Amino acid sequence: MGIISVPQEGNDEAKIILPEEIMLTPLAQDGSIAWLMGRFAAGETVLIATAASDEVAFQATQLLKNELALAPHLAPRWAVKP
Repeated sequence: MGIISVPQEGNDEAKIILPEEIMLTPLAQDGSIAWLMGRFAAGETVLIATAASDEVAFQATQLLKNELALAPHLAPRWAVKP
């Protein structure tokens, strides 16, 4: 798994710019969160969690922030660390 960086440009809304050579495959949707697999042309893969729609973006953002706050308590042998 790789890392996609999120550039912070001083605005309130961070944007993720994906390279053109990435192919996204929907994996699952769990409530307000949609899970995607991104595969680069070189074969590297990443896992992306995003809001399932614009209507649930606020809920999804809050949920993902809460899950990220728990990241230090995850064991890498059984959990994917953000």
